[in-house]
Amino acid sequence: MAKKIKLDDKYHYNNSSGRRKKMLIVLLILLILLFLNSFVFSIREIVVTGNEVVSAEEIQEELGLTEGMNMFHFLLGSIFQKMDMNPRIETVDIYVHWPSSLEIQVKERTVVGYVAYMGMYLCLDETGYVVDSTHYLEEDMPVVTGVNVQNFTLGEPLNTESVSLSQTIMDVCGALQKYGIAASVVRVDLTQTSDIRLYTERLDVRCGGEEDLDSKIQALARILEETPDAEGILHLEDLEGQVYLEKPI
Repeated sequence: MAKKIKLDDKYHYNNSSGRRKKMLIVLLILLILLFLNSFVFSIREIVVTGNEVVSAEEIQEELGLTEGMNMFHFLLGSIFQKMDMNPRIETVDIYVHWPSSLEIQVKERTVVGYVAYMGMYLCLDETGYVVDSTHYLEEDMPVVTGVNVQNFTLGEPLNTESVSLSQTIMDVCGALQKYGIAASVVRVDLTQTSDIRLYTERLDVRCGGEEDLDSKIQALARILEETPDAEGILHLEDLEGQVYLEKPI
């Protein structure tokens, strides 16, 4: 004889629970729609800090941010949308001050030197990234010459003929920044990395090879400070041997 199976209380409870879950989901959707369209959460104040080169208006535009838009619309969009920021910007931190204010803290990349390339200058930051290109020298920074640039992409590392050469560029520019003489050195010649040359308005500085490069640039900084009127060819090839100034004839 076949056995009849009754629908027990547990089954009925589960069916009721499913209906409750659907109702909760509907209520949640309604609440989200309410927040997304609420005037209370419209953005009425935007403060941008830390930017010097890139304007606040450009930063807001790249973030897709305008005054009056709903806070939740913006936050959801920033989570799911990939933002293509200006290469000069390293980081952007967004702080929400509920219910209607945003603070945007920007950290820009620092230009440490230029690389001459096909009639223009590529602006490099301290990590070797190309952050801009220009036909005019916008800052008192050294121009690096004698470098074979394969190609470049803004926001990407400089593509030279070798990784070691790219590193040498950053070592020289970084040391000039470190010892505060980046504005004094107008050109860096890396035609031969075994004969690195730096040029100020008065000096032709012979650094020799890449060994002890940091110490050589530190010595140059000290010489520029102690004898600012020195002129001629300054030999720094061998710091442990003889450092001397060859006067012009």
